[in-house]
Amino acid sequence: SVFIALGLFASALTQHQILAGFLALVLVVGFLFLPSAGAQLPMEYEALRDALATGNLWKQTEEGSRGLLDLVHVTCQIAFTGLFLLFTIRAVEVRKWT
Repeated sequence: SVFIALGLFASALTQHQILAGFLALVLVVGFLFLPSAGAQLPMEYEALRDALATGNLWKQTEEGSRGLLDLVHVTCQIAFTGLFLLFTIRAVEVRKWT
C-alpha cells in the first residue's frame, strides 16, 4: 500500500505519465534503499539510524511475504501510506486552486 501511495503522489505532482512513472520508481527505490544508506551514518546519529532501521520497507515487505506480521511494521506502513495520501490530496488541491 505504501508503494501505491507513492505512485499516486508522483502522479499528482505531474501531468505527464512517463515522468510520473519515473518519479514513482525513483521514490520507491529511494525508500527501499534509504535504511541501508542510513546504516553507514556515524555513531553520533544513532537515533536517526534506529529510525531508518525501523522504517525499513524492504525488511517489512520481506517479512510480510513470509507471513510474519509485526505491529510496528503494520503501524509504520499505515503511517507512510497515510502520509503520502495526504501529500497527494494536498498536491491535487494546490493544482485545483492555481
